[in-house]
Amino acid sequence: MIYQSTKDKIEQLMRGYQKLKKNHESALIEIAVAEIPEIVYNSNAIENSALTLKDTEEILIYNQIKRDYNLREVYEAKNLAYITEQLLHIPNQKLSIDLILSLHKTLLTGIDDKISGRFRN
Repeated sequence: MIYQSTKDKIEQLMRGYQKLKKNHESALIEIAVAEIPEIVYNSNAIENSALTLKDTEEILIYNQIKRDYNLREVYEAKNLAYITEQLLHIPNQKLSIDLILSLHKTLLTGIDDKISGRFRN
């Protein structure tokens, strides 16, 4: 349960963010892009990826892939980073089945192409 005071604070913060966003949208996108390695690291850590934040940064920023990296985890990091950046540039796009399947296909490219971009039975 979320208390009304928490809801009010969220609304207040959102109004402030929207006000600041009007004249600084490109700067906000740049900040978000700079955060992509950490976003990817945290998301993949939830899925038990063995990549550290430093590993993720080396892969995404410097394109350094060491021999001991799990190739699947490298693809997972790169694909998620690509999707995240793409979504930053189309923030108001509404979710649809086609968009979700397209994102799924991109996410699984090089990982499991036979199930990417489609529903499973």
